[in-house]
Amino acid sequence: MARLAANVVLRDPLGSPVVLVAGQDLPGWADGLVGAHALKDDVRSEPAEAQAPDGSWSIARLREVAAARGVDLGKAKKKTDILTALG
Repeated sequence: MARLAANVVLRDPLGSPVVLVAGQDLPGWADGLVGAHALKDDVRSEPAEAQAPDGSWSIARLREVAAARGVDLGKAKKKTDILTALG
């Protein structure tokens, strides 16, 4: 997984603007949307699925992990609700 070296603003798959901050892991849906100039070189990080989600994670990242794990979030919109659903 790539890590950002600069702040970027992208549109998520639903068309909403999302601010991604330098030092943050690049979400899977954004792969190919960010140029190499905005990515850190040769960064190895533990896959999101292997990390324990917590309140410091963005809602977008929590949703990505939920999707990767096949967790149905139902009507969960708040970070606390998503964390609860992820267990």
